[in-house]
Amino acid sequence: MAENPYYNMHLQTLSPGGMLEELWRYGRRHCVGAQEALSAQRWDALAHHASALQELWAGLHDTVNSEAPGTQTLRGLYFGLWRLALRVAVEHDADALHLMQTTMDILEPLTKGRTLLDERPATEQTY
Repeated sequence: MAENPYYNMHLQTLSPGGMLEELWRYGRRHCVGAQEALSAQRWDALAHHASALQELWAGLHDTVNSEAPGTQTLRGLYFGLWRLALRVAVEHDADALHLMQTTMDILEPLTKGRTLLDERPATEQTY
C-alpha cells in the first residue's frame, strides 16, 4: 500500500468500480514507466515495472469469478496481458508493451462501468 495515510484511506473506501479504475491507473503508470525504462535501457527499472504489471494482471485474473457465465474470456484476456508483461520483462519486448497499452486503451471504458458498445461512433450505433 502507499505510504500516504490519506491515500490509504481513499483506497479502503473505494467501491469495486472505483478500485478497478484505480488499478487501471496503476497499470497505466507502470506501462509509462516500462516505456521510459525501455527507451533508456534501464533494465532494473524495466524489471520493476514489468513485475508490477505481472502482479496486476495475475491479481485481476484471480479475482474474476471463474464460475460466472462468460468470464472465461476475461480471465483469458488477463492471462494474455500477464504473458505480455512477462515478455516485456524477459525479452525487453517493446512490441509486447505496445500491444498491452493498446489492449488497455480498448478495455478502459469497461473500467468506468461502460460497455464497449457505448464507445462506438454515433454513426455505428444507429442501424
